[in-house]
Amino acid sequence: MRQVADIARLFDVKSGTVKKWCHEFGEHLSPSAVVKGKTRKFNDSDLRVFALVYYYWEDDPDYEHIHACLNSRGHEEEEIVEFSFLHSSIFRDADECEYIGDEAWKCGILFADDSPIFSQLAVARSYKTAADALVEALRDSHEPTALAYPIFFTYRHALELYLKVIGRYDPKAGKKMKHSLAMLMDLIEEKYGDKFPTWMRERLSEIHNIDPGSTSFRYFEGTTGAISGRNEIWVDLGHLRFVMDKLCDIFDRVIGKMTNQP
Repeated sequence: MRQVADIARLFDVKSGTVKKWCHEFGEHLSPSAVVKGKTRKFNDSDLRVFALVYYYWEDDPDYEHIHACLNSRGHEEEEIVEFSFLHSSIFRDADECEYIGDEAWKCGILFADDSPIFSQLAVARSYKTAADALVEALRDSHEPTALAYPIFFTYRHALELYLKVIGRYDPKAGKKMKHSLAMLMDLIEEKYGDKFPTWMRERLSEIHNIDPGSTSFRYFEGTTGAISGRNEIWVDLGHLRFVMDKLCDIFDRVIGKMTNQP
């Protein structure tokens, strides 16, 4: 959280001025901003209050007018909120979250080392979910090229992560296969002694052949032909979504059996 010096630096005023703001407009600030005998700490709400105060601050400030603006929630207007966003860290300590209860889960994401939603499998599932959402957004947009690259990259990345979970991929031991779907399939078959069903290998292989190094849909690499060896390619979104649903559903069930083993 910010301290007096941080606020003074941001608004290019003296620290004494910030303390004066705290004294005069303390009723609009958080408890940690007006604490006595301890280091003052300011959250985003405090920053918005200071932004409004600074906007109306002058050599002979009209305190009554500033209080009236704060009482009418002027510091929550769009321009002030945008200023706060631009001058606040995106990644912050969890205790700086200003939302309460269920509202917090609707407005943000908590990253935690021990959270199951950030397991290797959960990351794979999240990329699949994101790709599904992009497909639906593309269908609604009627702009067939607007989301093409993100859709294919995100689906491909989800498949790669699933295969790495199943193959118990070790990044130190398997640097050569880093992003290769073909090599990951070989790893799984060798590890478990079972072959992929023909249709699964064919679908995974064609995605591998289109994008062998996980770069074809991350960067612009020339023409479509340079990516695929063919001048034109048609992809039916319904077909793509169906195959991805089937693949990922099977992968989920396989992983479920793996995790239930002693």
